[in-house]
Parts: sequence; structure tokens; C-alpha cells
Amino acid sequence: TQGKFTVVLDSEPTAHVTITFASNNTAEGTTATSEVTFLKTAWSTLQTVTVTGVDDDVDDGDVTYLVETTVGGWDSKYRDMALADVTVTNIDDDTASVTVSSISQNTDESAATATFTVVLATDPTSDVTIGTTVNNPAEGAVSTAALTFGAGDGSWDDAQTVTVTGVDDNYVDGDVPFIVLTAATSSDSIYDRIFVANVAVTNEDNDVAGVTVGALTQHTVEDGTTGKFTLVLTSDPYDPVTIAMASSDATEGTATPAAVTFGSGDGTWNTAVTVTVTGVDDYRVDGDIAYTIVTAATSDDAAYGGVAVADVTVTNADDDVSGVIRTNPLPTSEDGTVTTFTVHLGTDPWDVVTVAVTSSDTTEGTVSPAALTFGSGDGTYSTPQTVSLTGIDDGARVDGTQPWNVNLNVASTTDNDYNGLSYTHATTNADNDAAGLAVSAASGPTSEDGASATFSVALTSDPWDTVVVTLTCSNLAEGTGPPAMTFGAGDGTWNVAQTATVTGVDDLRVDGTIPYSVVPVAASTSDADYNGLGGAGNAVALNNLDNDAPGVVVSAISGRTGEDGTSATFTVRLMSDPWQTVTIHLSSTNAGEGTPSPASIEFGAGDGSWNVDQVVMVSGVDDSPPRGDGDVAYVIETACTSADVHYNGRAVDDVNVTNDDNDTPGVVVSGASGDTLENGTAATFTVTLTTDPFADVTIGVATLDATEGTVSPSLTFGAGNGTWDSVLTVTVRGVDDWVVDGDVAYTVAASVASAGDAAYDTLATAFVSVTNVDDDAPGVVVGPASGPTKEDGSAATFTVRLTSQPVDTVTIALTSDDVGEGTPSPAALLFGAGGGPWNVEQVVTVTGVDDFLIDLDQVYTVVTAASSVSDPHYGGIAAADVTVTNLDDDGAAVLVSVSGDTHEGGTAANVTIKLSSAPTGDVTIGVTVLDGTEGAADVSFVVFDAASWQAGHTIAVTGVDDEVDDGDVAYVVAIGDPVTTDYWYGMVTGIADATITNVDDDDTAIIVSAALATSEDGGTTTFTVRLACDPGSAVTVDVYSEDVGEGAESVSALTFRPGAGWNQRQTVTVTGVDDVLLDGDVPYQVRVGPASSVANTAYPALPVQYVGITNLDNDGPMANNPTAAPTTGAPTTGAPATGVPTTGAPGVPGSTGAPSTGAPTTGAPTTGVPTTALPQTASPPSRPTARPTTGAPTTGAPGVAGSTGAPTTGEPTTGKPITAMPTTEAPATAKPSTGAPSTGAPMTGAPTTGVPSTGAPTTGAPTTGAPTTGRPTTGEPGSAGSTGAPTTGAPATGAPTTGAPSTGSPTTGAPTTGMPTTGKPTTGAPTTTAPVPTGTPTTGRPTTGAPTTGQPTTGQPGSAGSTGAPSTGAPTTGKPTTGVPTTGEPTTEAPATGVPSTGTPAAPPTPTRAPATPPPPPGVYLVNEPQVIWPDMHCNDFDYAAAGCSCQTQVTGARFTVAGPDGVCRAGDVLTPPSALLLAPLGLQAEYDAAACVLRLTGRAALGDYVTAVQRTSFTTGVADGHARHVTYTYGHAVDARGHFYEAFSVDALGEGGGLESGSWDAAARFCSDPARDTLGLVGYLAAAPDAAAQRHLQTSVGGGLWLGATDLGEEGTWRWVTGPAGCPDAYNTSAAAAPIHRATCRLGEQRGTGAAGACRGADCNSGEYIPHGSPHWAAGSPDNGRGGNAQNFLATDRTGQWVDEPRYGGGVGRFACEWG
Repeated sequence: TQGKFTVVLDSEPTAHVTITFASNNTAEGTTATSEVTFLKTAWSTLQTVTVTGVDDDVDDGDVTYLVETTVGGWDSKYRDMALADVTVTNIDDDTASVTVSSISQNTDESAATATFTVVLATDPTSDVTIGTTVNNPAEGAVSTAALTFGAGDGSWDDAQTVTVTGVDDNYVDGDVPFIVLTAATSSDSIYDRIFVANVAVTNEDNDVAGVTVGALTQHTVEDGTTGKFTLVLTSDPYDPVTIAMASSDATEGTATPAAVTFGSGDGTWNTAVTVTVTGVDDYRVDGDIAYTIVTAATSDDAAYGGVAVADVTVTNADDDVSGVIRTNPLPTSEDGTVTTFTVHLGTDPWDVVTVAVTSSDTTEGTVSPAALTFGSGDGTYSTPQTVSLTGIDDGARVDGTQPWNVNLNVASTTDNDYNGLSYTHATTNADNDAAGLAVSAASGPTSEDGASATFSVALTSDPWDTVVVTLTCSNLAEGTGPPAMTFGAGDGTWNVAQTATVTGVDDLRVDGTIPYSVVPVAASTSDADYNGLGGAGNAVALNNLDNDAPGVVVSAISGRTGEDGTSATFTVRLMSDPWQTVTIHLSSTNAGEGTPSPASIEFGAGDGSWNVDQVVMVSGVDDSPPRGDGDVAYVIETACTSADVHYNGRAVDDVNVTNDDNDTPGVVVSGASGDTLENGTAATFTVTLTTDPFADVTIGVATLDATEGTVSPSLTFGAGNGTWDSVLTVTVRGVDDWVVDGDVAYTVAASVASAGDAAYDTLATAFVSVTNVDDDAPGVVVGPASGPTKEDGSAATFTVRLTSQPVDTVTIALTSDDVGEGTPSPAALLFGAGGGPWNVEQVVTVTGVDDFLIDLDQVYTVVTAASSVSDPHYGGIAAADVTVTNLDDDGAAVLVSVSGDTHEGGTAANVTIKLSSAPTGDVTIGVTVLDGTEGAADVSFVVFDAASWQAGHTIAVTGVDDEVDDGDVAYVVAIGDPVTTDYWYGMVTGIADATITNVDDDDTAIIVSAALATSEDGGTTTFTVRLACDPGSAVTVDVYSEDVGEGAESVSALTFRPGAGWNQRQTVTVTGVDDVLLDGDVPYQVRVGPASSVANTAYPALPVQYVGITNLDNDGPMANNPTAAPTTGAPTTGAPATGVPTTGAPGVPGSTGAPSTGAPTTGAPTTGVPTTALPQTASPPSRPTARPTTGAPTTGAPGVAGSTGAPTTGEPTTGKPITAMPTTEAPATAKPSTGAPSTGAPMTGAPTTGVPSTGAPTTGAPTTGAPTTGRPTTGEPGSAGSTGAPTTGAPATGAPTTGAPSTGSPTTGAPTTGMPTTGKPTTGAPTTTAPVPTGTPTTGRPTTGAPTTGQPTTGQPGSAGSTGAPSTGAPTTGKPTTGVPTTGEPTTEAPATGVPSTGTPAAPPTPTRAPATPPPPPGVYLVNEPQVIWPDMHCNDFDYAAAGCSCQTQVTGARFTVAGPDGVCRAGDVLTPPSALLLAPLGLQAEYDAAACVLRLTGRAALGDYVTAVQRTSFTTGVADGHARHVTYTYGHAVDARGHFYEAFSVDALGEGGGLESGSWDAAARFCSDPARDTLGLVGYLAAAPDAAAQRHLQTSVGGGLWLGATDLGEEGTWRWVTGPAGCPDAYNTSAAAAPIHRATCRLGEQRGTGAAGACRGADCNSGEYIPHGSPHWAAGSPDNGRGGNAQNFLATDRTGQWVDEPRYGGGVGRFACEWG
């Protein structure tokens, strides 16, 4: 869209003029014409510039930008002329919204998917995230948890797809609907939390109920062979399913287990269970027999109860055969071991059977018994009988294992199947003899000193030939071998032990204990078992003990060594012959003192040298460089190495030696090279050592007269680094003492020190003489002036110092030769001795003097004069003077300044006018405000005279209020030229005017209150809209529900007109819409705006506002829930139908219609509505686990009006227990009942015709209510909304009405609705409420309205359709109203308008949810029924709104308490905040202390957000004790900038022990300071009001009649705060027994000091903040400072909140306030 403006010149130019145009925001608009040119000949022709709006795809509202202009050309008047830019507004055509498509199709449990798309309507200013979640994850899942639309990247209009996948739950639950929930978040305030539609989806079920029977693995056999098959369900049942198994022929086979149970919801339904079928043996040859495993299913799940399960057919194979059954015999052995085997028959014989048992070789084994007998028909045939086998020993010979047989033969039986049967079983007899050597262990070790050991040898069996055993020694170097042994065959000597002796051999070597052995071997025999027997396996282990030891022998040293080369010797030898060469290594621990020779010696192995002494020589070593180290001890260390492990590393004695010293230490110091001079000329001398020291030697040098010379450096000679003989130089430098003292001789000392060399450390100090030559002379140095001085006080400086140090104080006096132009400071300078440092420049400041005359620049002199008392060099010495110029600063000027802005509320600004110099005559200056609509000055001129010209004049300019939102307007206060006879001021012109801004106090805003919830059953909520300032032109505000499927607005637009009434609130009613969907409580928004106006552009520019509302769902899930059978009642005959009388609301003249009576009707039999159990839903699915419960009897819906039937009661239904959510309950089925007439379902009545009747009109008398007191409350409709005394309603007269006769047609039993009657609304007179204390509700007296005339009443449908005559209503009586405790200043209520009363309709036949309980009257609570406390609260309801606070004022917290009239919290009382879903977007959190009945809201948010939370805060109690409840609240902002909370309590809440009376000041102070009552992290104390803001808050928000935390008990008449931050730090106590009060030092329960009163008594309390006696907060006559036994020493407030002094137990103080800060 384009806009245009025109341009034309206002005068003819001298040359062409060009004007260029450019948009300063091309993103909002561009100019089609960038330049226009006006020619000299066509300067007055209008030229048009077209501006085109640019679309940015962003919902950024209407944006103002500039078309900037620049004037050019060759006309000097027009070129560069400032031309106003053109302001343009680009009207936005973008509206932010989110479009969500419908779901593409249903999902199903086979993972079929569906999709929907999401796209934005405009480009956001910040990324927008659309979160997606599923309200039932058990049915569906989304492909992404969030969609992101980028800002400015072009993706905003790209539809994004969300894929929804069905979830398989394995239950037969039918098709289940669920919802994909969506929510928008963004830093873009428009898109953040913008409405996004949810998506409804249905997940189709794929499950069926059934049992799968697996195939049989194999048939059974009579020997016990089993077959198997499996059972498994096709879906998860809602209740356990049991499959029972039974065999059709238990003599052939059985099934185990007998029953299989599949659990519900435990995952076992699809786990196959194996059933085992086992064949049964009948021990008869009867062939293969077929039988069946019969199955049957049972379950409380209707789908599985009695479901068909396939049976399983099995064949049992016969396994019976005639014969003797036996186990195999086990082998026997020669040691007499007995083994057994068993024998029985395969079948029952027809005759007794005897089985003979015999051995084939009795020399190897025997059997027992000899025969076995089995009976016939007695069952013994199958009983195993045992046969024992015994092995026979053949002596001590080795013959090996021998075989033999056991024979079984059947005889003596007439059973032909058994007669003549025979069986042979082979077995063996094991030999128990073996050939071997029995060799004992050795008796002990042998040794190298000849000790012997013995052992014995024998055979293990009698050999078949003579056996010779040889004995061989494994190491003849360690032991001797014994002779051979002979054992005969068959002569009895084979087992007679023979003894062998072994003797140790000496080897003369250190070899330790050596193991060796003697090996016996049998030989020289023809017995194959013994020939070669023996060897290593029979070896006898022996040890030969060593008798040798290693060692080294070292002799003593022959003497001492010396640094002059003197030597000494010692010898070394071994203690035994080594196995390998042994080397002895020799070394000195101090090679600088002595060395051994040779460095090592060797002893050979086996060559005889091991015991020959070898000589070692040790020679002394001289120090180099020479050191005086004295006689030094050192050690010749030895070390032994060898391949012989006995010698390698063996310890050898070291040899101690002493080396004698031959050196002496000393220091050589030279004389000075010459004199030093005070100008720094230096002299030198040198230092050197005579020997190398053991530690560093330091030569410290120091002058003995530091005022004449300095010396450096100190010298260090290193130890062992070769510097000991270096010649080092010391420099002596003359010191300038700045004093004329001549040449001075002084001395330099050189001291010797060494921390580690005692010889040098004790040497004497050397001295060197030097002379310092003087170079000083006296003098005064004076610097030039830094610049001129000025008459405005600007100063100049110069410096003064001396050239040498005086011996006494030198004074330099300073004077000005013209004190009218300038003065020096200080007046004198002091140098040296008692003055300042002589050589530091001292600064003299010369300050110009203002003479207020125009006398040009003047030259003057600062004169100097030096003097000294006792220094002859400085007494009278000449010092230079200093010349300075003083610059003139005087001239005529008028100075104008402005302080502050004016405000439309009346705040003034000051304009100050001053002269810059003294005039010679009066000066008059005029003052004019150029815009009288914005400001007004208090004077029109000011006058200055010569005497008082310096004082200046201040003009007060006051802002003018125009009540229009015109912004802050700058205006000018013009200052006129001076009118005077003064030459200079007469020439002053063009004085700067004063510019002031008048600050606008009118804001363009649309104020919208919050709303509560609507409901799908038609529940409504309201909110109000008003303007913040007079629009000046009619303003229309659009109202639109963003989701008409959830709520509908009562009006589509509100119009506000200028003038009277522009600020009146207009109410919007929103009604919930029923969508017949189970969609839960759905939040939606009602848009308020945009606004439109013909002439006002500010209101249309305001952003759109949204009112958040939640529509409460009234639909329950019904899918797949079985329906109970309907009940049928007998036909009912109703009494005549009677219309329901209507009653007006309390306090309002209403109408009570006389009931109309129709003829009796006879209804057809009624059918009860089937009852349906609702599913239980929650997260993860689980199945019932508890025992079934019995539900309450179900009752049919009530019948329609006109029939009186007894209600029908269904049989009790048994519901399944559920242990978790989300489950869908199996149906609860009510049995049909037939009986008495029912009051419930629709019925069809016979047609009846009512007789018309006409009622006479009645006129109601006016009602008069008593005045009400308190904050307005919302009572029953039609009452004056006040708390306290009854309201006075104006009389209302109802017009008579006449009902036309009607004839009722036959009716059908659909749900019936009674015809409501409407009484005429009444308007109550305005009421004025006085303030009441917080927490004390008042109860108004009932009001009685005059009779009114109601409309004709009509009977319920289904009755005889009769129309009653107009009825005369009896006077209505309003219920007493109880106000919510309120706090505030007196308010004047507008007249209350009664709401028309509506008759009660008949109840619907089958409600799906209980109707909402109507809210009780104010102050009345219902047990176990939540009710909102302050549904109509608004920001303007608070007293501090008048102080400039608004809904946008930031609040930091709120506190709510509930208590009975005694101040005590009841256990069943609960304050419930809004849900976290509502609080979180507001930035709030809630915390409820059930023990204290305290609800806290925290978080920094706008007051309006807190009000929204309060509007949704409800109260519930489970205690029906008949006591009223008091709910009080405090906002964090309601106190002061400190953020303190206050709460008032009744003194009845006290009741302290310890001798303190209930209600005492002490008890109140301790109550508040109890740490248990700390709240929101704040510390509590008895309230204090140390400043006016706190006092005002106590008066307006808490009320009067309170104890406060101040006292004058310490000093009568001196009142101080003793609690809170301003209180006394050492606290106050009233007695030794009283607990401390102040929180900072002593608190309740903390330890106190010693003494009768404890450390916290502080009775004088001199450090608390002082309360002035004349404080304006004192009530008249207070404080009276009375004394006596119950002196008035404690601070309280009277009913108006003013201060009074009271005695400790102040009987008139009924409350106290706690403060938390």
C-alpha cells in the first residue's frame, strides 16, 4: 500500500532548488521518488512524493519510520535549509499464528503411522519451538519432541511434518483415541505461549483373545517316555487365564501340570508354557492305547472366559515282555570283597518260578543264596532279589585277575514262558598281590666329620626266584656306598628287613649341606616281576652336612699419614679356600687426605694363596690449594667380590687413618689510594687471603663516619673455587653533607667472617684511614611565577629552596606589594632545623583578588626576605622577588539555569536568574511562559539592585495537566533583555531562554483483568476491560475467542467514548463450549484488541492482549466399556405435575410463582439408562492385582416431572481392583431389575390438557436493609456486594403478568428441562463501607425483599401441559453474607444491580458428571469442597495502588494464612495454589506449610501475575466445626522498598506460660521472633515503624489496635525501638525469667549469659533508634509517660493507627503485628 505527501516552496528561489528523499528504514518503506526539483519559474507547483510500504512477513505491529529530506541547489537561502523529515507508519498486515493440520489417518497397533503438519503464519523475530507430546504414551508416540522454525531464515512458512506412530499394548482394548499436545515457546513475545491446536488421533486395536496349542512332540510309552505340547495366549488378558488339563484315561497317561495360569499385565501371556504328558505302565501285554488330554479355559476376562482350546490326542505304547530281569554282577577281589546283583521277573508268572544260582569256579568266587523263588499272582514277581558274590584269595603269589561265571537256571514251574530259561553272567576276581621293594627312610644326615646314617630294605611278596638288591650312591664325594643284599625264594626271608649304612665324606670346601641318595635295584633273578625292579622310585634321600666357613682377616694400620707424604700399612688374608677367585677392593673416603696402594688384591681358588697375608700401603695427600684444615681422619674402605657366592659381597673390616695438616690462614689489607671528595670522587684499597678457606669468607667493609664517606662493596672469597688468592678492590666514596664543614678525616673498617671456617671467622678487623674534601656554599633559589593570577580566584605558584643545609632554621618572609590584586600563601617559608627540609622546593601560592571592577590586568610583586638566628651564612642573604600579573574577569552577563521538569500532576520546576557582576543601577528582567497550556510561572519579572545583585532570583514554574496522552512536551520560558541605567547591562541582549519539559502523566493503555476457568457444561467466567486515559476520540476494542470450540465471548467489541465514562470497566463474559470429546481441561485465549479509532492513533498502536482461560472438560472416556443391561420399571402413574416455585436472590425483590397443577399422567414403563464403568487412566499400564471389590449399587436416572416412581436400584456391581493407571476396566454389569416405578429415564406420558388459570398481579413493597460495613464482597446474586451490615435495596415493583392457557401434547421421555422463571432485577442504593481490621469477617443481617410478580410458570415437560395463573411471590429473604477478611481504606460502592433469578431446571436423566457445586456465600465454607477465595480480585483493589503502583509493579512474594477466630490453624484446612502449569509461565513457585496453614508464593513477577495466581487459589477444609475461617494475605510490594512482610494476629493466639499474661507485649514480641515462624528466608520480629513509609503501611494495610516494638522502660520518656533493624542490639527483657526478644544477639531457646537477668537484659537500651516525642505519629495526648505499678511503657497503636503508650498487658490492645525482614 502506498502513501503520498506533497512538497512546495514558500517563496521564489533565485536558482533551482532540489530536495532529495530517502527512507531511514527501507525494511518498512521506500520512496518511489528520490528527488524533486523546483525551477525558478515553477517554484509554487506542488510535487508529489509516493512512499510504498514493504512487507516483512513479521508480526511486528505498525512501525513508524522517517522519510529523511535534504535541500540542495544554488539558491543560498534554500541550500542546506533544515527541512522537517516526514513521519510515516507502515501498517502491519501480518498476524502471528500457528496452523496445525488434521491427522492424515488413524494409527494402529501394528505400528501404522499418521502425520500432521505445523506451519507459522509469520516470520518470527526469534526461533519458535513447537513442543509435541502425547497425552497417552501407551497408545501413540510422536517422531519428534519439538519442531523449530528459524527466525529470518525463510523456514517459518515451510510446513513441518510430525509422524505419529501407534503403540501396541497387546490388550483387546478396541480403538482408543488420544491427543497430541502442542505448545509454543520462543523469545519472540508474540509467539511465546501462542495458542497451538492439539491433534486428535485414534489408535486402532489389533489384538484378539485366543489360545494357541502347540503340536505334540511324541507319543508316550508305558516305560515312562513323555510327550510335550505348549500353550500360549494371543493377547494380554485383563484378568488371569487358567487352562485346565485332564486325561481321558488316567491308566494310560497323565498331564502335568494339571493347570496353567497366564497372568494379566505381567508379560507372561506370550510366554509358551510346556505341558508334559507321561505314559502309565500296566505291566500287561495289552498293545498301544489311544487317549486324550482335555483342555478348558477359565478367566474373569469375558473374552477369555470359556474361550475354545483344542484338545490333544496321545497314544501310549505297550512295553510288557515275559522274562527274567537282572542287573550285571560286579567283579570280586582276593581281599574278600563281597559284591551283589539283583534278579526279578519281567511279568507276573502263572506259577511259582524258582531260579537256581551257581558259580563256575569256586576257587575264584562263590554265590549266595543258591536259589531264588518268585510267587504267582502275589506281586512278588517284580520285587528284585539280591545275589551276593564273594572273591577267594590264593595266597602271597602274584597271579593277576582271574575270570569266572554266575549261572541262573529256571526250574520247577508250569509257566511255559519261564520254564527252562537260563542265563550266564561273566565276572572277574581281582589279584591282591604285587612285587615290590619296601625301603625305609634314612635315619638322619651324614656329615663331613664322618657321621653315618642307616636305612632298611625288604620285599613286598614271595618271589619265584632268589632276588639280589644292589645299593648305589649318587655322589661318592659326599657319602660311601653300602654292599648288596640277598632275599631267598620260598624260604620266608622275602619280608625280613635288611640294614644298610652310609658314611659322610669331607671335601674341605665351603659348599654347605649337599643332598645325595642311595638307589636300590633288584637284579640276578628269573622272577620277571622282580627282575630290574627298584631304581629312582625307591631311592633313599640323604644330606651331607658341611663343616667349612668363609671370611676375610684385616690387620690394624701401622701408623698415621701426613700432608708431607708420610705413609702407613696393613695386611689382608682369607679364612678358607674359595671356589672362585676373590677380589678385595680398596678405596679412601677422602682422596684429598690419603690413598691406598694397590687399589685391589686377589686370592686364587685352589692355589693355596687364600691364607697368605697381602700388604696394603696408605700414603698422605697435601691440600691443593693449601687449607688450614687441621689433622683429618679418613677411612680406607674395603669391598669383597667373587663368583663364589660365599665370598661375593661378604663384609670386610674398613681401616681408620689420620692425615696430619701443614697449612695456616690469614687476610692481607692495603692502604687507601687517596682522598675522597664531597662531589663523589672515590678512593680504593685491596684485600686478599693467604689460604683457601673451608667455607666462604666475607670481608665486611664499613665507614666509621657515614656522614663523610660510604664504602662498597663487602667482599666474599669462595671456598674451593680458586678465588681465595684473588686481589679484590674496595671503593670508598665521599658523602656530600650540604654543610660548609671543611675537610674531614674518617676511617674504614674491614672485618672478617666465615660461618663454616672457624680459623678465618676469628681473625681481627683491619682499618684504613681516608680524608673527605668539602665542596658546599650557601644560597637561595627562587623560581618564576607559573603564570598570571585571575580575579575569579585562579592562582599562580612559584618555588623556593636553599643551595646548602643551614645549621639553624632559615626563614623566607613573603609579602605582596598590592594586596588588592593578589596575596601570597603562606606568609613565610621555614627551611632546615625546626622548619621544612632545606633541599625540598616549597611552593608559594599567589591568589588573585576580585575587585568586581573592570580595571584591566594589573602587575604586582611578591617580596622575599631571608633571615636566620644562628647560621652566619644565611643571615641576611639576598633572595629574588617575584613579579605577577592579575587578570581582570569582570563583565556584564545574565545567567539563566533550570532545575528539573514540570509534571502534569502539579510538580514545579525552578528557573534561576543571576547577574555576573554588580550593576551601577537597578536591572529589571521580564519572564514569560510561551505555552500557557503546559506551564505557568509565579512571577512575570525580577529586579536586581546594586546591594543584593549576588543573591539571584528563582521563578517557580508549575506544570499544567491536560488529561491527554500527549507525551512529554517541551515549552519555553522567555527571558527578556535587561532594562537599566547601567551602561554595561544596558548593552546586554539575546539572553538564553529556559526550556522546560512538562512530563505527561497520562498513559495510553488498555487494562485487562484476569479470568477464571470455563467448563464444558456451560460454566462461565468474566474479565473486565478499561482504558488508562481519555482517548479524545471513540475507541473500539475487539474481543475474540482464539478457540471457539472451547469458549465463546459475550461481545465481539467494546466501545469507549471520550469524556465522562471513558475509564469505566466493561465486562466480558466467556462461556465454555462442550465439544463432546474426552480432551481434558483445555487452555485457550481470548484476544483483546486490536483497538481502532478514527482520530486517536495511540490506542490502535497498542499490542494485542490475551486472557488465558482453561475450559474444564466434562467428558469421560466411554470407548469399549461394556454396558450394563438396562433396567425396566413397571408403568408409573404420576401425581399431578407441580411447577417448581422460583425464589429471587437474597436481598433482591424476587418472585415466587404459585405452583401449577396438571392432571395426573400415566407414563409407559421406564427403561433405566445402562451404566458404564469409566476406564482408569494413568501411566505405565498394569493389570489388577488386588481382590475384587464390590461397588455401590447403581441407581437409575431420576424420572421426569409428573411421575412419582420409587427409584430403581441395580444389583451391586463387582469392579476389578486396579493397582495402577492407565487401564481400561472390564465392564461392570448391573443385573436388570424389575420392580417399583423408577425415577430416572425418560418416559412417555399420556396427553393431558391443563386448565388455564390466571393469577392476579401483585405489587411488592420496597425493602430497606441496614447499612453495611467493610470491603465489598460478592454475595448471592442481587445483593449489594458488601461485607458487614445488610445493604439497603431500592424498592422494586413487578408488573403483573397474565399467562395464556396452554394445552399439553403427549410427551416422550427425553431428558426434560424445567422452564425457568425470571424475577425482575433490582438495583440497590449506593453503600459506603468503613475500613475493618484484617482477618475479622462481618456478617450482615438478612434482607427481605418486597413481593414481586413472576412470569407465568409452566410445568415440566411430560406433565399435563398446564399454564398457571400469574403467581404472587412471597417476599424473599436473603441469606446472611459473611465477608472475606479485608484490609483497606473506606471505599464507596456503586449501586449494586441484582441479577435476575432463574428457576431451577429439572435434572438431566443421566448426567456423565456431577454438576458443579455453586459457590457458597462469602465467608461460608463447604466441607471437602474447594472454593476460590478471591475470584474477582484486581490490582486496583489494593490500598497502595493510589501510591503509583499498578498491575505492572514488580512483586517479590506473597504470603497467605488461614485460621479460626481464635487465631489457630485447623488440621483439616488447606490452601491450594494454582497448578505448576499456570504458575511456571508467570515465574512463580508455591509452597504450603500444612502445620502452620501458610501458603507462600515466591518469584519476582508483576502484581498482575500475582493477582492471577490469587484468583485461582482455593480453600478446602475437612473439619465441620462451625467456626468461621479467616484468610489473610500480604504481597511483597505491599510494605516498602525493603520487601518486608507483615501479618496481624489476635492476642488470643498467645497464651504464654511462665507467669506472663496472654496478650502481653512480651508474649507478642517472643511470638514474632520465634525462628520457627521465619518465612521466605526472612527473620521475624514484633513490627516496628522507624520511618514514615513503614508507619503508613501499618495504618493502611495492617490496621490499628496493634502492639509495636518500642518502649521507654529504660528511661522514662525516652522512647526507642527495641525490635527490628532499628532496634537495640543488646535487646530488651522485662524480667529475669523472660526470654530475650531481639534476634541479633539473644533468641528464644539460645544460651544466655550469667547473672539474674542474663547477658541480654540491657534494660536501658540506649542504642536503639530514638523516637522523637513530637513525632506526628503520636495520637493526641500521647505519650503521657505515666509511671506506677503497671506503667505505660510499651508502644501500641489506637484504632486509627496512631501511636499510644500502654501498660505491659494493655487491655485495649487486641492484636499485634509481626514483621519479617
